[in-house]
Amino acid sequence: MNYRMTAYILGQIAILEAILLIPSFGIALGYGESATYLAFGITLVALLALGIPLVLKKPVKSTFHARGGFLVVAIAWIQLSLFGSLPFVISGAIPNFIDALFESVSAFTTTGASILIDPTTLPYSLAFWALTSQWIGGMGILVFVVAIIPKNDPAAVHLIRAESPGPQFGKLVSKLKFSARILYSIYIAITLLLIGLLLCGGVSLFDSITLAFGTASTGGYSFHPTSVASFNNLYVEIVISIFMVIFSVNFNLFFFILIGHFKQAIKNEELRWLFSIFFVSTLAISISNFAGGIYSSFADSLRYSSFQVISVGSTSGFTTADFSKWTGFSQAILLILMFIGGSSGSAAGGFKVSRLIIMLKTCLCDIRKTISPRSTTSVKMDGKLIPPALTASVSNYFGMYIIIILVSTLLISLVSNFNLFANFSSVVSATNNIGPAIGINELVSYANFPQFAKFILTLDMLIGRLEILPILLLFYPKAYRP
Repeated sequence: MNYRMTAYILGQIAILEAILLIPSFGIALGYGESATYLAFGITLVALLALGIPLVLKKPVKSTFHARGGFLVVAIAWIQLSLFGSLPFVISGAIPNFIDALFESVSAFTTTGASILIDPTTLPYSLAFWALTSQWIGGMGILVFVVAIIPKNDPAAVHLIRAESPGPQFGKLVSKLKFSARILYSIYIAITLLLIGLLLCGGVSLFDSITLAFGTASTGGYSFHPTSVASFNNLYVEIVISIFMVIFSVNFNLFFFILIGHFKQAIKNEELRWLFSIFFVSTLAISISNFAGGIYSSFADSLRYSSFQVISVGSTSGFTTADFSKWTGFSQAILLILMFIGGSSGSAAGGFKVSRLIIMLKTCLCDIRKTISPRSTTSVKMDGKLIPPALTASVSNYFGMYIIIILVSTLLISLVSNFNLFANFSSVVSATNNIGPAIGINELVSYANFPQFAKFILTLDMLIGRLEILPILLLFYPKAYRP
């Protein structure tokens, strides 16, 4: 591990986080939130005091190996979350450190869960800080760093590979920093488009930015107690639904469309699977809820079911209905969608559709091989052969993923007053960066969980966002060898 380069990158990230705090600091000054602007001021000074000494001299040796990249990403996200929680604690808005850390990690990992029963109690500046954290976390803070700060490509590849969601990572163009800039340009452009469409629907500027940032990051952070249901506006629901789908699609496909490769984008196998999952799930839940008497008309059932399917499937976590009161069949489908998540290379969390495809095809190949031992079988995706190393990697990831969910559920059940299903659902929601859980009293709030349970859920959110390995390497001593 290149310790000097690690310190240099962490210093850059500290300075970047200080810069990101400035708009919230300005809002606190503008609204006269004395406790809050003092909290932001102290945090800004602390970040600059850490960051500036670390970046004064650039290391001679700037490269590091893959394990170094994974460790840097894990440490960077923990650093971001710890400093990100300070404004909540210092201002007194969330005085308990574990609660504040839960809120900070939830924002950066785009989970959108909260310990606040009424989010409107947050001062405007802290609300905007949570939004900023969530929006940056949607594409990845290390991707942002690579986009704006020149980096040695071999080293930067390890950083982005460790942070990027999905089983594979690839550059869009030859220079990695240009790939990062393209991705963020697309991300910003679609976010601005969404803000404009929401404003056209009569939504206030603050709510338009709130909803757009929550949708773009697939974080679903809302400052209304009943989320999107507070608007009771079909136009808003349709617009947000469309954009939740857009942001759960691999961003590489948007680049293909921009350069004129429309057919290549449309024929993408993962995209077709994603749309099929959304369509089949919406139809099944709509029928089940209507037949179960949850809604008096099929139109209402379709309206609320489709929004919730897309919200959970994209791991956004916005809500327009209390789905804990839906039929057991509908809840089971939502739980499955929590596991699957969105596409690789998107802002969405979850296991990822691409991994599901690879696992199912691998299973089919194994069955064919068992029936016909002499037959030649191979796993293909988009017409290309999947290397055996990648199929093995997906299987290993699935094993670790299930173990983490089961162990976390067991640990939370030791202290939680909720039933087993609610505990399990909460862990699944946290690990897949969704937010709402099935079976807890509050629709989104985790206020009634004990502190130990909140800490485990906080760790699960980080593990899920960084896809396990970076966090696990923190506990592997040999990973720190020079």
